Amino acid sequence: MKNELANFRWGGQAKAVSGACLAVALRESNKPDRLKEIALLLGQKYVYLQRTLATLLASLNIKLPSTTPSHHIPNLVSHLCKELRQRPEDSMLNVKLYSQLQDISLQAVAELSCAFLETFAMTSKSKFIQSSSSSCAVSAFVICLEGELRKSLFEITDIFKCFSQICHLSSDTLARPYRVMRQEVLKWMKDLNWEEQYKKRSNGRADSSLRNVCARSLKDALREIDQRWRAKQRT
Repeated sequence: MKNELANFRWGGQAKAVSGACLAVALRESNKPDRLKEIALLLGQKYVYLQRTLATLLASLNIKLPSTTPSHHIPNLVSHLCKELRQRPEDSMLNVKLYSQLQDISLQAVAELSCAFLETFAMTSKSKFIQSSSSSCAVSAFVICLEGELRKSLFEITDIFKCFSQICHLSSDTLARPYRVMRQEVLKWMKDLNWEEQYKKRSNGRADSSLRNVCARSLKDALREIDQRWRAKQRT
C-alpha cells in the first residue's frame, strides 16, 4: 500500500473535485470560498474550478448559504440593466449619473467587482464580508463602477437607492461598507507607494479627492496585488 501511494499522481479532475470540496467546507463555515486562491494552489483554471463546484453542488443536491458577496453581483447587473433601459426621465437615477452609466460595460464592472471582493477579503480586517454580504456586494459594485469609469459618480446616493429595491435594505445600510472599502483601496496605494501618482487627472491637473484617487487607482492596484500574490505563491 505504501508503494502504491508513493507512485500515486493526482489528475486534473481529482484536483478540481478536491478544490471544490474545500470551497464547500469554507462556505459551510460562513467564510468566502476562496476559489481563486484554491485554483492557483492546485494549478487549475479558475473557470474550470467554478464549473466543478457547480456540478458538485448540483449532483449532491447541496444547498449552501450565499455568504459570499460575489453571488449577488449578477442580480445587481441585471437590475441596473433594466434601470438603464428606461428613458432618462423615467429612471430614478439622476440625469448626469444615468448618462455616466450608459458609457460603462457592466460585464467588465461585474468581473472587476468579483476580483475586488476576493482581494478585499484577503487584505481587510473588516467583518462586513461575513456580516452583510448584500451590503458588501452593492458597495463593491459601486466602487467598481467608479473604478471602470476612473472617476467618481454623480449623485451616488441614487444608485444605492436603486439597489435597495432588490436587496430590501435601506440605501444607508447598503452604503455602509463603501467608505471602509474605499479606505482599504487607499491603504493599498500607500503600501504600494503609489499615492502621489494618482492624485492627478489624465490632463495633469491636481485632484486629491479621495473618491477620484480610489477610482483612478483601483484597477491598477488590483492587478499589482494579484501579480505580487502569485509571485509569492510560486516561491
